[in-house]
Amino acid sequence: MTDWIDYAIYLVFLVTMFFIHPTTQRKLAIPMLMLKDRNAEWLAAHPEVARRVEKRRWNLWLGYILGTISVGALTSFQLGLWTPPPAPDGTALPNWVILWDLTMASTMVALVVGGSIGLVQHFRMKRHIPIAPRRQATLERRQLSDSVPRWVQLATYTVVIANLAAWVIVAVLGTHSSPVFWPRVAIMFALSAVFYFGTAVSVGRKPNVFDRIFGPTYRHWEVRITFSTQILTPIVGAVRLYEEVYDTHLLDASRALQLILASFITYWLLRISLLPVDKDGSKVGRQSLSSASTSS
Repeated sequence: MTDWIDYAIYLVFLVTMFFIHPTTQRKLAIPMLMLKDRNAEWLAAHPEVARRVEKRRWNLWLGYILGTISVGALTSFQLGLWTPPPAPDGTALPNWVILWDLTMASTMVALVVGGSIGLVQHFRMKRHIPIAPRRQATLERRQLSDSVPRWVQLATYTVVIANLAAWVIVAVLGTHSSPVFWPRVAIMFALSAVFYFGTAVSVGRKPNVFDRIFGPTYRHWEVRITFSTQILTPIVGAVRLYEEVYDTHLLDASRALQLILASFITYWLLRISLLPVDKDGSKVGRQSLSSASTSS
């Protein structure tokens, strides 16, 4: 496999994460202020708050700067403009490993910086926008089958259980080979549980701001993405279990898993960027802000 395939996939991933997704988040900033369960009437009476949010672009430019640095580092390495130091044992790492490491380093920076900005903005909103005197709750009964066909559920859970059972069988027979076998077993069970309960939460949660922005189709999208994460554990588990049983390391398979993971995240980030905004939700709120601004 040529390194240019790895480079292309990671490049699209970084561009989506640092350029496309922040632009989408900025587009949703005002709808989130209007539709979040706090006080839409107060916000309509204070249009200067919305104007300040619309004018604030420093966080968007910060994302662009970090994205430019990340893409520049990835591209310059791929073009051979710089070479990292060798591994501690003196061996040179394959190019695809370095491309993955650069991408993951950029991802960690994005998570730390983006998460910090999101927390600050969340607490700032809670401090400045009072809670509405009346809250609305929906008692609609929901189930996974509303979004995911039953045969897909059955096939997925069969594969998940088969993966966990295979790890238990290898543990009982003692045919594993690496010193990290038991941590891998723990990771398999932990991830399977996290992804399963994540799906259950997305099905049964209360309506939130994104339901108001994107309309009733958003929950179906959210349920499908959380449900689809459950297939990742059996895919990774099959490769790692093969390595345990046959005492080998599947470099090409590990490389493919990394590319699948990057492609998976990229696809869902692009999907959320293309979700249509519900006209009866956020646009109604925008009109109330516009009328309040005009009257003032």
